[in-house]
Amino acid sequence: CRRRLPVHSGTPFFPETVLYVIALAPLCSVIIPLMEKRKDVNGMRKIIMDCDTGGDDASAITLVTASSKLELLGVCTVLGNLPLELTYRNTRELIGYLGTDTPVLKGSSAPLLRQRWVGSERDRHLPFPGGLPGMCPETEKDAVSWMAETLQKSEEKVTLIPLAPLTNIAKLM
Repeated sequence: CRRRLPVHSGTPFFPETVLYVIALAPLCSVIIPLMEKRKDVNGMRKIIMDCDTGGDDASAITLVTASSKLELLGVCTVLGNLPLELTYRNTRELIGYLGTDTPVLKGSSAPLLRQRWVGSERDRHLPFPGGLPGMCPETEKDAVSWMAETLQKSEEKVTLIPLAPLTNIAKLM
């Protein structure tokens, strides 16, 4: 991963999730060469991530954002370990923290078939060194419609990376 990650007050991104970054860093060296074989015209692989952003997804989004070989077209959110409103807020705060113009879209707020389950209270908010960053702007379009439109418009292949419950992906199919 070659792009610089933000550093605030001398503390790297999310000290509480350093273990996630350490665990995901070897994946970065494996995934990026594999995706290089499937580059589009500008040399970057286009991807869409579908997340229920907590610490692990935040680390994955950060690694993708830091890569000079991957172009993050958007991040879709879904109910997962946290309610949709919190995964959407966490993702918007993260994208604001990373300083990118990547759109964040709100997806499914409930599972299709099973009863809703939500994680513990302590996992509900991502800690940012130096306080709360600026959030990226809200979007009006829902995640599933945006993914369908983006995939249809793209002249190059787009890779979907779902890291959360597959509700948005099921609705897309």
